[in-house]
Amino acid sequence: MGINWRLRTAYRPQSSGKAERMNHTLKETLAKLHQETSLGWVDLLPLAVLWARCIPGKSGFSPFEIMFRRPLPLLTSLPGDIRQLGFSSLQNQMATLGKVLTDVRAYILERAPISLGAPVHPFSPGDQVWVKDWKREHLRPRWTGPHTVVLVTPTALKVSGIVPWILHTRVKGAQPETDVWTAQPVHSV
Repeated sequence: MGINWRLRTAYRPQSSGKAERMNHTLKETLAKLHQETSLGWVDLLPLAVLWARCIPGKSGFSPFEIMFRRPLPLLTSLPGDIRQLGFSSLQNQMATLGKVLTDVRAYILERAPISLGAPVHPFSPGDQVWVKDWKREHLRPRWTGPHTVVLVTPTALKVSGIVPWILHTRVKGAQPETDVWTAQPVHSV
């Protein structure tokens, strides 16, 4: 039929299914919001994306809470005078909310695998690295390269000659060759 199938992520077709499922969920959410508000999809898209990012996952935390280690700051300012809203009731609610947020923040910090600010690998653009080949055949080298590092993130590298990003655990530094091997004939006595 001449159809060229393109996956969203190389070597991981399961991720394409997840992306398609999220797109379907966003379309359903946009349809429901449009039905309720009669606004256009351009106006409703930020609200639908916010809704998707606030849904708790298997861990019980939303993607926003996992990424930024705090709940979504929806309560930025209260309208009117705070004394008119019932100061003691509001103070009790805020104290309870603060305790819950502190507990959630501590739980997330315990389970955070790495800091997103500091890199966990020593590589920088221009370095030469070897990349571990997972689709290795028998009697073939386990490492390919050396490749030149083009871009880096705290946990992954983009190298020349390989399309997808590579996790830092699959990479090792290429040592500069200082020893030169030469063959010399052996004279028999």
